[in-house]
Amino acid sequence: VVQDEETIEKLVGVYSNMKPQSAAMVISRLDEELAISVLKKMKKQDAGNILNFMDAQKAKMLSEKYSGY
Repeated sequence: VVQDEETIEKLVGVYSNMKPQSAAMVISRLDEELAISVLKKMKKQDAGNILNFMDAQKAKMLSEKYSGY
């Protein structure tokens, strides 16, 4: 579990430093649970900018799962 947390933190750093449009393309193709874990650890503004560039249906689904629905 510790290694997974470290991996997620590294991914958060990588995706946070990418342009939101590029990060959205990659994160939208990740496993849903991994994508949600990454988004949860990001700054809210970064996560919002990335979700803004995703397909509306994918952003909706990730947002619902992110919030526990």
